[in-house]
Amino acid sequence: LWYAAWDGDIEGMRTALSNGADINWKNPNYFNRTPLHEAAVYNRSDAVQWLLSKGATVDSRDDVSCILNDTHIITT
Repeated sequence: LWYAAWDGDIEGMRTALSNGADINWKNPNYFNRTPLHEAAVYNRSDAVQWLLSKGATVDSRDDVSCILNDTHIITT
């Protein structure tokens, strides 16, 4: 799910989620960023919208204390 979000691959995210992936999983190899962090950072607006519609948490912090805020979500 994380890599699909990074790539903006909604079908891949859908498949991963249906196979039990955690929508809020934090990738320990990438500063504990969630799929929503990655989709927002890389301007994958369709992926951001899809993740939010599936209940992704918007207030999750990564290892460098970055938190998604309205600016990330609105600009993507």
